[in-house]
Amino acid sequence: MMTTQKDAAVNAMLSWLMDDHVLKQIPQDLECTNEFDLHQLHYYIFRFREQKHDPWLLGVCGGYEVDEHEHCGHVFSRYIEYHKETEVQDAIDIVEMIRDYWMKRADEEIQRNNNHQDVQSNEESGNFNGFVLMDTHHFDVLNVVKQMKEDWNLNVELSSDQDQSDDAIVMDIDDMLVAISFIDAPVPDNEAEYFAQSNYFWKDGVEVTKRHVSQILLAVLGHGEPCRKAGELFVKIASSALKNEHALGIYTAGTVFEPAFYIDCAQAIKEQDFPLDNLVYFGLYQKDHLWNAYTYGMQDFHKEEMEILHVDMDPMDLRNMLFDIAYYVLTSNVVLKDGETIGFSQDQRLPITFSKGEAVEGNSLKIHLD
Repeated sequence: MMTTQKDAAVNAMLSWLMDDHVLKQIPQDLECTNEFDLHQLHYYIFRFREQKHDPWLLGVCGGYEVDEHEHCGHVFSRYIEYHKETEVQDAIDIVEMIRDYWMKRADEEIQRNNNHQDVQSNEESGNFNGFVLMDTHHFDVLNVVKQMKEDWNLNVELSSDQDQSDDAIVMDIDDMLVAISFIDAPVPDNEAEYFAQSNYFWKDGVEVTKRHVSQILLAVLGHGEPCRKAGELFVKIASSALKNEHALGIYTAGTVFEPAFYIDCAQAIKEQDFPLDNLVYFGLYQKDHLWNAYTYGMQDFHKEEMEILHVDMDPMDLRNMLFDIAYYVLTSNVVLKDGETIGFSQDQRLPITFSKGEAVEGNSLKIHLD
């Protein structure tokens, strides 16, 4: 199943392929086919092709520490043909070939990411991606461009160094790179259906998600622009794509959102507000008659995920409390730290600890209510 770390790998591979020294454009197809461990690091194997009838090529991305989301520089994808029966060994050969060169970079990355005190602010650039689930086998991505121009009055500049097709397109918008690609295949391994179960706001979400037969891959690469700006651009594009009559939902931020919900929440941007509900999912679950809440998506803003655990309170009140904390952190660009406190009044002091997450990968900030 897709995890935050796998999301990071997809973004890293897309960024690599769209860079000037590789494809310079989004591939027609990109699939994560396998994963493996090497030298106590985790790797993801991809296959991709520039056009529908091109041969599949091999890509590998990784060097991930357990539960971490920054790779150590082992991203490679060019001119190596993909073969299912030898994909793992071929990927290992690639990693070994470039491992020595990147060893110094890996050490620096691991040092930086193992210390949550060094978490960067959301002024750092960020990447966002998602998958609009469709019930059609044919779609022209230029329809999305037309809709987002109408909805958001965006100044769209099509990339001049590539041939634009009706299946894939790359654009420059506000100094950020935007890729939109129609993939005539469902999200593999029932990932979307699995994560649709978590959306407590959409009763029929799983059944609707099961109907999808294709997907639109949306990606925004910040290219130096702040995370918040990149995130808001992603929300604009995604909300416009969801207006299509064939759109069933969008798989992003650890769940599947209903089109009407996502489009409505996106209107916050027009009110000069931050569309938090579009970019961060607030999970809820019950254990031993007590409620728990967690975030999924704070890492996209270079912030730690957060949890409130084992409390006896109304679940929606709990969700709203975590929402307010996340909103404060992202809109005020605050870095919460282990040992600090947070409160909603002058007298309230809720302790904060940093430890291994219960419902999220890696470590998380725990907000203690008692």
